Amino acid sequence: MQILEVKNMGNFTSTREFHLGLRGELAAPDSAPYPALELAFLKMKAIADSSILYYNKSGKELALSMQPAKDASSKNQHLIFESIMADIYNVRIPTLQRFLDTSNVYSVFYKNACEENSIVRRDQWQMVELIGLQLVRWQDSLEMQGKIIAESKGLLKQKFPEQKGEVFFSKYKFVSKLEASHKLYQQDILQLENTLSRMESANGEEYFYSGPYIRPRMEMNALDQLIGQLALGMQAFREQQGLFISAMAN
Repeated sequence: MQILEVKNMGNFTSTREFHLGLRGELAAPDSAPYPALELAFLKMKAIADSSILYYNKSGKELALSMQPAKDASSKNQHLIFESIMADIYNVRIPTLQRFLDTSNVYSVFYKNACEENSIVRRDQWQMVELIGLQLVRWQDSLEMQGKIIAESKGLLKQKFPEQKGEVFFSKYKFVSKLEASHKLYQQDILQLENTLSRMESANGEEYFYSGPYIRPRMEMNALDQLIGQLALGMQAFREQQGLFISAMAN
């Protein structure tokens, strides 16, 4: 058992940082699972405080118990040190280990509750990575749209080589709608690129929480709205593509 781990009560140090930040982000702290998380945190804090007091008290008591060894004979020194080591290994370390084991029970509960309720904290660079992955996905979709538009124009040219006449233009209007949908999609992707740039230059000490009853933040709301627009934009493009395919079949 690491003494440092005992002093920090296992995962309590990281849980404390997480929980204190979470408190300030909650819109409804009385809603589940937050009362249970608060109780688990307070239990961990009480155990950590008790363990530190016991750790410090033990250090002072052990220092005092060594005092008689200074003037004792070699034989008595050996007996004193043997008694001290027995006290450390048979009493003090097991007591600290019980503090740690109890704290870890609450720590596991806290972690599992967060996972079950999708409560997550991300730092600036985790957000940059998350947005970057989203951007790559939508950029791939944008490229695919461009290819579909080019293929659609190719089909029109193949079926209507002169590219004129009432029937041709009745078909071409669907391609025009594809192009309009594609342009709107490009604009949304540009906004997402700008969001990524702003996040990359943001304060590196900022954290972003997500989960139930987390107070909405302006930048996160804007990001969610933008992702939603991109999803709807892709859906609209697919619908226009379906209309074009149907028109070409008639």
